[in-house]
Amino acid sequence: MAESYDVECNETSKPPRAFLRSIKMELVNITIERGAVVKGPVISVDSSGRQEGVPVNLEGTPFFFSYTNFFIAVGCNTRATLWTKTGTTEHVGCDSICSNGACSGKDCCQDMLW
Repeated sequence: MAESYDVECNETSKPPRAFLRSIKMELVNITIERGAVVKGPVISVDSSGRQEGVPVNLEGTPFFFSYTNFFIAVGCNTRATLWTKTGTTEHVGCDSICSNGACSGKDCCQDMLW
């Protein structure tokens, strides 16, 4: 099996969590139908341009985003944007508004990646 699929267990977290070593992302589930399901990191950039978190880089791995992936922002008065690798083109984005309701631009927003 290719090293890209190596799984390591972080036993210091409670409960222990599995990670795909090659992309350093938490492994949530593996199925024949959906493949590997991972939990993406939260990356924030404030209005001054200060960034917290590490962007996802799948280059050189067998992993990719698919049409079944969703891009989701949760919180009030939040703008979420996914940019191309060069950071020059917005790929997808959504804005959330504080109000009671489902994930449709009120309290959260989501968009398909493809």
